[in-house]
Amino acid sequence: MSTFELIDIKRKTGEKSFVLQAVTDAYGLSDPEKGQVDIWIYAQSEDDAARAEYSLSICAADYSERWIRRFLKTFLALPKWRESFSCGDRGFEPHRTVEVSTLQGPAMIDETIAPAIAKLNKLGCATRFCCQGGGGSVAYIHISPDSTFPDELVSAWVGAGWTVCADSVYAHGLYGLTELHAERFQRCLVDWVGGRLDTRGEKYRVVAPRPNSLPSLPSLPKAVQKRDQKKAITRILKKGRKATFKDFAALRSGRDQHSAKRLEQLLAEVPPDVAAKLGEELADPSMLAAALRWVLRGLPWAMAMRKVRVDREVADAARRRA
Repeated sequence: MSTFELIDIKRKTGEKSFVLQAVTDAYGLSDPEKGQVDIWIYAQSEDDAARAEYSLSICAADYSERWIRRFLKTFLALPKWRESFSCGDRGFEPHRTVEVSTLQGPAMIDETIAPAIAKLNKLGCATRFCCQGGGGSVAYIHISPDSTFPDELVSAWVGAGWTVCADSVYAHGLYGLTELHAERFQRCLVDWVGGRLDTRGEKYRVVAPRPNSLPSLPSLPKAVQKRDQKKAITRILKKGRKATFKDFAALRSGRDQHSAKRLEQLLAEVPPDVAAKLGEELADPSMLAAALRWVLRGLPWAMAMRKVRVDREVADAARRRA
C-alpha cells in the first residue's frame, strides 16, 4: 500500500542532527479513526557514521502538525525520555505456531486459529496468509482469489464490523483497540470450529471508545520554557500591529516567576501609569492580573491586554463546545 509523507522536520542540537518524518497510508487518510500515522526520528552525530533511530505510532485522527512540533521539542530537550522511543527489541514475543495441512501444502499457523485454518482448507477454501493478531499486530486471513469464505463467517465478520473483502478479512477496529479485536477474532474462529458461531457477529463486536493515542509530554526544563517564551514574545513585538489572533493564542507562559504572584504584588511591580491604563480597560481582576504578568514578561500594555482577551475568547469557545 502506498505511503504518504505528512511532515519532514530537520533540527540540530549540540553535535547531533535529527530528522523527523511522519507518514501514513491510504487507510489512514480515508478512515483516520482506524488508521495510523508512523513517526520516525533519525539522529546522526557529526563524528559518528552510525545513526540512532526512534519511532512511535499514533492514531491518524489524533495527528496534528502542532502536536508533532511540540513532541519534537520535548524529544530534543529530554534525552532520557527520548530513549523510551528508541527502536530495537521492544519485547514482542512471536506467536506459538503449529503445522497445518493446507491446500497450498504444510504451513506453520498461529496456534489459536490453526484449527479454523485447517477447517477452511478442508472445505476447499485455500488460505494463503494469516495471523491471529495480538502483540501489536492485526488479526487477518488471506485466501486464494479463486476461493470464497463460508457465508456464515462472512456474516459474523461483517456483523462484528471488520473489513471483509472477497479474498481477505482484517479485524480492523478503532485505533488502540487492536488487541481487543484480535481476541474477538480468535474467539469467533474458535466458536466456528466448535459449532457455536454467532452469525450476527454481535458477540464479537467491540463497543468501546477509542483511547487517546498521543503519549503524555513531560514538562520542558524551565530554561527551555523561558527561552521559548522569550522567542515568542520577540516575534510578536517584531510583528507589532500585524500580530494575529493566532499569534497571541499560541503564546504560552508556562510556569515562571510571575505565575504565582497575586494582584497586589503585580500592581506594586508594574509602573503605575501602565497599571492604571490596564485597570481602566480590564474590570475583571483575574484578567487584570494576567495582563500585568504579561507586562512583566515583556509585552507592552496594549499587547498584554489583547493577549488576555484572546485567551478569554479561546476559553469561552471551548466551554461552548463542551
